[in-house]
Amino acid sequence: MIRLKLFIITTHLKILKKVLKTVSLQLLLSNQLQKIGIGASVFDSKGDIVATMSSPCDGVLPPLLAEAKALLWALRWCIAVEFPLDRIETDSQLLVRKVRHRWKDKSPLFDLVNQIKACPSFFPYAAVSYVPRNHNAVSHSLAKAAFRH
Repeated sequence: MIRLKLFIITTHLKILKKVLKTVSLQLLLSNQLQKIGIGASVFDSKGDIVATMSSPCDGVLPPLLAEAKALLWALRWCIAVEFPLDRIETDSQLLVRKVRHRWKDKSPLFDLVNQIKACPSFFPYAAVSYVPRNHNAVSHSLAKAAFRH
């Protein structure tokens, strides 16, 4: 099984397939800067960093909606580069619950969660799980760095 904590260059895909671990995503919001910072990191099965990504996005959203948009963005990137996932980690417990359970309403969050739920068809072994923020330090630092872009 492959696990990762996100971003990798496609040319390295075949070499890393056997050692990738978990996708971890971190999001920071700054109302003052009117920005969202997204950070993601790729770790191998030993816990060593393989690759990282940091990206700013303009605008301000409620935290849960921003977490969902960031997760969807990361999953779509992995689909685009045909990067297989085994595990996806986020420090948003509420988002993990929304993705794992059935619920229905007409909110923008519902639409984003449905799009997230459609992504595992590209990653048949992927599971979305919660990880405490203190266990997500690398991605957290990357999200902070996104504000400097």
